Amino acid sequence: MTNIIKAKISFNNEIRCIMYDKYSGKRVHDTGWYPNLITDYGMDSIGNDSGFAGWGCIGDGVASTDEAVSTLTSFLGSGSGAGTDNGLFVQNPVTPWEYSKIRSKRVDAGVGTGLISETGLGTENDGTDLFNRQAVPIPFDKQATFILDVLYRQTVWPMIGDVLADITIDGVIYKTITRGANYDAVTYKTPWSVMGLGGGGTRGYSGDIGATPADWPSGTFGSGVGASRAIAAYIPGSYYIDLKTNYVLSNFNVGGIHAFTQSFNRCYFQTSFHVDAAQSLPEFDPIPKTNTKIGDCTFRMSWARH
Repeated sequence: MTNIIKAKISFNNEIRCIMYDKYSGKRVHDTGWYPNLITDYGMDSIGNDSGFAGWGCIGDGVASTDEAVSTLTSFLGSGSGAGTDNGLFVQNPVTPWEYSKIRSKRVDAGVGTGLISETGLGTENDGTDLFNRQAVPIPFDKQATFILDVLYRQTVWPMIGDVLADITIDGVIYKTITRGANYDAVTYKTPWSVMGLGGGGTRGYSGDIGATPADWPSGTFGSGVGASRAIAAYIPGSYYIDLKTNYVLSNFNVGGIHAFTQSFNRCYFQTSFHVDAAQSLPEFDPIPKTNTKIGDCTFRMSWARH
C-alpha cells in the first residue's frame, strides 16, 4: 500500500522594536507590532533546518516588497543575544489550537546607530539570508546609548478546514478526511523548530477521527514502534516535506484501521478512511491490516504565508 496523505498549516509573522536607554533602563521607543514579509528564503528555511532566526538585523534603507529578496537594502547592524520576552508562548484563549511564540534579538548600544527604517531576522549577522524583513512604519533614531530589542512573533494556524482525498489501498477506494489533532497540547507548539519528526510517531486506530483539531481518533491504537519513519530531502521552493512511513507485520494490528495519526515537530494530524460509496462494500469497512501485511504511506506537510 503506497499513498500520500496531505496536510497543511499557515504562518503569520510580526515584528516589534523596543528601544531602551543603556544607563537609565527607560524605554524610549516602541513601534508596537507590525506585519512583516516572510521571504522565499524564509519559506525554504522552515523545511531545511537552517536555523533561521539567529540574528536581528536593522538598516536605514527602503525595504523591498519582493518576496525573493532576502537582504536588507542598507545594513546598519545586528545582534544575536536574547532581549525582551524571548521565548514567550501565547495561546489564543478562544481557539486554543491557534498559538504564537515570541523571539527577541538584542542590538547593543553603539551598534547600528542611525535612522532605523527596516528590520529583519535571519541566519547571518550582515543583513543577508533573512527569514523575514519589513519596513518600519515610522523610522526612528537609534542613538549610541540606546539598546534595541527586535521582537519577532510567529503565529501558526493549524489546518482548521479538512483536506479531502481519494486513496486506493489493495484495489479499494477510500474517501479520506485529514484534519489537525491534539492542538490544545502546548508540548507540541514549537514554531521555531523545523518541519521534522514529532515525538508522537505514527499510529493506526480502530475508531474514526475526532470532531475537532483538539481531539484524537477514537478506539484502540497500535503505534508504529517498528515502523521506519524518515523525512525526504526538502526541495527548495516546494514548501512541503514528505514523511515516509514503512510499517511491518507487527504494526497497527487493531482489528482493521479506520484512522491514522502522524506527528511532525509543529503539530499532529489525523486521517480517517471510509470506503467509497460507489463500491459494493460497507462504508465503514476498515483497512484490513493484519499481521500478514506490510505497507508504506507518505504524509505530506505543506505550509504557506497566512
